[in-house]
Amino acid sequence: MKNTKRVLAFLVGAAMMLPMASAEGKLASGNYEATSQGFGGAVTVKVTVTDGKVTAATITGDKETETIGGPAIKTLTEKLIGVSSADEVDAVASATVTSNAVKTALADCLRQAAGEEKTKTALVDGVYTGEGRGFNLTQKVQVTVEIKDGKIVSVTVGDNGETMGMIAAVEEKWIPRVVENQSLAVDAICGATASSNGVRAAVVNALESAGMDVSGMYKAIPKVNAAEEYNVDIVVVGMGSSGTTAALAAAESGANVLAIDKAGKWGGTGVTTSGPANVNAPSQVASEIVDWKDPINGVHTKAAGEQLVDADALYATWTDYTTVDGAQGVELVPVTSTQSLYDAMLARCGEQDIIVQAAAPADYRVEHPAAQKLKKRAGEPFTLTLVENPDISRAVGERKQPGQVLVGFAAETENVLENARGKLLSKRLDLIVANDVTAEGAGFGTDTNIVTLISHGGVETLPLMSKREVAHRIWDAALALRSAQPQ
Repeated sequence: MKNTKRVLAFLVGAAMMLPMASAEGKLASGNYEATSQGFGGAVTVKVTVTDGKVTAATITGDKETETIGGPAIKTLTEKLIGVSSADEVDAVASATVTSNAVKTALADCLRQAAGEEKTKTALVDGVYTGEGRGFNLTQKVQVTVEIKDGKIVSVTVGDNGETMGMIAAVEEKWIPRVVENQSLAVDAICGATASSNGVRAAVVNALESAGMDVSGMYKAIPKVNAAEEYNVDIVVVGMGSSGTTAALAAAESGANVLAIDKAGKWGGTGVTTSGPANVNAPSQVASEIVDWKDPINGVHTKAAGEQLVDADALYATWTDYTTVDGAQGVELVPVTSTQSLYDAMLARCGEQDIIVQAAAPADYRVEHPAAQKLKKRAGEPFTLTLVENPDISRAVGERKQPGQVLVGFAAETENVLENARGKLLSKRLDLIVANDVTAEGAGFGTDTNIVTLISHGGVETLPLMSKREVAHRIWDAALALRSAQPQ
């Protein structure tokens, strides 16, 4: 048992060892400085060595987290006093990455004091791959870095588990700044901090794995502070889904609106949503997209725009798209409940050639809605009585006109095809799109889907594809059915 304990202790100790300088009595007095990669960015350590020990220390890490890395830096600054080796410095609990950056930089300082300053290795031309931890804890960010003439000329993000809109912001804004400034000290993208840091760590990993020294890649980037004056009626701060809606509503009322968003483009965190809440889709406001790259097909829309969004222009684009007179020829009918949707559909269903019923109205509603907030009654049970909403699809089917094509959807969790065929018949549909929402890559929370198109003429199961492509396939099938109808 004693031998086992001894072996285990040795293994743990070996795992914690870093190539730190230990040169007590051999360290030349003087001032030394080194930089290493922390959690959020560069961490710089400056020390004064006197009589073989650190007698003064300053640690700078402005990009470390305020609640974890920041306090750790303060603690570590005190721990450096009196040491002659980085091995003497214990990491701060829960701030391991920041602690290791400090210890690595300290080790470089002490190597300099010992006359063993690490040789700076220039960036070597070539193509290198690396990985780093971003927002997704289960999948690292993969990058490919190209070096030409001793400079970074491109960083390409490969496989990653990051949120689509966030990693896109890093690709569009953070990486070009790194290339332009030849510095890894570029500020992270607000709202995409973890993804920015993941790509930064992957770049460091790619270069260091090839034996290159990146400590010189953390040069400071000058800040530009310029004052601009705007005369507006309303300022909307935050251009996510709600902010965009507020800006549009204010502009519709005739106000001059200025919209500001930390993400550097309008849409904000609305890029991470789906459906009507997504405010960063080219189909909605194409003329205002800033270097927007469609994540499915990679097509770039027009490049324009600034951080500050002119809500008047945004609203004009929106109305051009959603009104009958607009380029898209779409009439927007606002509804606020299943009942109002029912009324709107029945008022218009007889005039349409093709009706695609993609909405998912609630099956039930509260029987007696309260006009005021219902107060909590401690210890008392609370019951809501629900009543059935009208079946809109069935009602439309009952009013089906000759030559009409009705398309419905069946989002199912079991007996998918059987349930879908039942709806096809009972609701007088011509085509139903069956969707197993439990399947991997399908349903909600994903940009892909797996569906089966069921008509009275047959069944076609589509492979995994983007939801955009699924929409095209559904529309093609509906048009084919329409063409086959007697005119």
